[in-house]
Amino acid sequence: MKSSKTIVITGCTRGLGLALTERFCERGHTVFGCGRNESVVSEMSEQFHHYGHFACVDISAEAEVHAWASDILENMDSPDILINNAGVINI
Repeated sequence: MKSSKTIVITGCTRGLGLALTERFCERGHTVFGCGRNESVVSEMSEQFHHYGHFACVDISAEAEVHAWASDILENMDSPDILINNAGVINI
């Protein structure tokens, strides 16, 4: 059984997504994350360079999501865990 997991997290640059990313990386899991804030994505790439792979992606743009997902799947098998943390609220 594989002890280290491969985890995909949308909305990883703040709040719950950031907290999950930090904890998973601290525990040695590989995280592929996305967020909209380019400077935070860059900081996370430096901070978690051993375990994290981060991209600036706007999940409301289908083409960006498709390109990001394709890139992930080209570089690994399917993820062990997918956390769809990013979302849009229409009020």
